Amino acid sequence: MLALSACNEDFGDWQQQATNSQGATVSFGPGSVTEVGVIDFAEIAADEPVKVCTIVPPTSSLEDATVSYKITLGEGDAAKTYTINADGTMAYNDLKSFVEGTYGKAPKENVIKAVITQVIGEEATKTRFVSDVFNVTAKPDAPWIDPAGYYVVGSIDGWTCTRKEAYFMSNGGGDVYEKPEFSVTLEGLDGEVQFKVVPSSGFDSNGTMAEGNWNIALSGLEAAPQEGMEGHFSYNNAGNNFKFIADGSAYKFYVITFNLMEGTYTIKGMNWPEFFYVIGGNGTSKADWATPRPLRSQVGEDGSFNGIYEGFYYLDGKFKFRPNAGDWTDDIEYSGDQTEGTASGSSGAEYTYFTGSFANIDGGSDFPAQTGFFHIILDMNTKEYKLIPITTVGIIGDAQPGGWNVDTDMTWNADECCWEVTCELKQNGNIKFRGNDGWNNEDGNWGGSLASPINGSNENISFAEKTGNYLIKFYPSYDGNNKATVTAIE
Repeated sequence: MLALSACNEDFGDWQQQATNSQGATVSFGPGSVTEVGVIDFAEIAADEPVKVCTIVPPTSSLEDATVSYKITLGEGDAAKTYTINADGTMAYNDLKSFVEGTYGKAPKENVIKAVITQVIGEEATKTRFVSDVFNVTAKPDAPWIDPAGYYVVGSIDGWTCTRKEAYFMSNGGGDVYEKPEFSVTLEGLDGEVQFKVVPSSGFDSNGTMAEGNWNIALSGLEAAPQEGMEGHFSYNNAGNNFKFIADGSAYKFYVITFNLMEGTYTIKGMNWPEFFYVIGGNGTSKADWATPRPLRSQVGEDGSFNGIYEGFYYLDGKFKFRPNAGDWTDDIEYSGDQTEGTASGSSGAEYTYFTGSFANIDGGSDFPAQTGFFHIILDMNTKEYKLIPITTVGIIGDAQPGGWNVDTDMTWNADECCWEVTCELKQNGNIKFRGNDGWNNEDGNWGGSLASPINGSNENISFAEKTGNYLIKFYPSYDGNNKATVTAIE
């Protein structure tokens, strides 16, 4: 146990001590602080204060003096200070925000180093006591989500209950608690469809689902098959199958989407799949004939995919497009007439592009060779494609050296397929990524968040870390799958 004395310094200057074991009581001047057990957000009401410790406050000879308490959670640059009550309770949203912002939303126990500061008196005469370090252990309220994805099983394959890639549900990559929507596009459905959803971990090494693993399947909530195109589901196979009637004459595809955080699902009939793929090239930056790279469809006003596919990728030679990641069924070929042109973009500025037509031609030609980074647009409605050369990608904003007037240009990393740069970033500033030193969405204008920058977003990307030099990497592909990382350079 470490003893601390009262002092009259600003409480932002204290140093943290070694952590005590869970349940310990630590010194708090002539008082003490005792740890509580695991704080499970699943068992806490959101409108009530959360008890994070028990405080026996230091005594003071200053009668009728103002007394306040603060709790500091975390260490070093990650530490944050909040108001705490004398009974050891703090605001639900303060604790939840710190835990999820620091450790993520996964339902695991996170051990947080903490100290309590008591301030007695007014600014000119204040006395403070600082506790030794103790533990606050908190667990976010979230279901278990399989990071390896999910599979649909059911009448679509005769209830073989085997792992088949055609029925794989993906969130597009990334943290499953930040991107909890898993979806799959199924083709050729007609008539009654019944299914359940099984986590990847429910299958053995041979791709067969073990009988004992049904308890982790996602099911309906009802004893009878749960009918409808949307609803809630059970995480532990508490109900029957999901059921819907597919109209093969009206829809070529059905997209099944499950939100694993919210416990909801939707089923939508579509006439275009969610993805097409560009494939081909001489090998630079994964531009080869073995690596299909996804282009995602825009979503129309009716909420369905509209058949206009987009992505940002490096091209290196000739290429083709196809609707399936794993085979060449219904691939499309170049049908001629590629031309170069200019147009007015989303910001009013001009951009340059190549365009041409395509068709489904057995044994048809590859698309003309290109080398460089492009915004690729494939319009299945007009049977035309557009390639917009992106010659530069940079960081703009008041967090970076050039402010909002001058970009810090990035360099293409062919091995990692990302744009990268090392530069100073300023704490509490904002940035965006943009192409060709302009604000056209056609050239690329990404904002919103580092975890998922969106082209055309009006939101800046906030930077809350301390001012310093950072390695910034930006991995563009398609909205929903773009990401950026920022790593401090020591």
